[in-house]
Amino acid sequence: MPLTLVNGALRRAESFAEKRQGERFTLAPGDQVVFTGQLSVPHEQLVDMVQQSGLVVGGINTRTKLVVAADPDSLSGKAGKARDHGIPVVTEAAFARMLADLY
Repeated sequence: MPLTLVNGALRRAESFAEKRQGERFTLAPGDQVVFTGQLSVPHEQLVDMVQQSGLVVGGINTRTKLVVAADPDSLSGKAGKARDHGIPVVTEAAFARMLADLY
């Protein structure tokens, strides 16, 4: 790929990021989250943390607010279905920040 195309793509991505910088995705009690991939924290521990935060763990459906993925660029069935439905797919680190915002 020519360098000019790469630089153009990077500038568009930076512009998009700047426009969205004021927006912040947040979770609220009752929101449903889904986990996919080999996460660094055991699944049972994640479920406990989520439930203690007032969130719900479930599968991909109309109530799903967020998918937490070991690899947010994953081509897994859950991540793909989430993207098809406009559901954000985030890293564990991003999810941890969202959980901290609930407290």
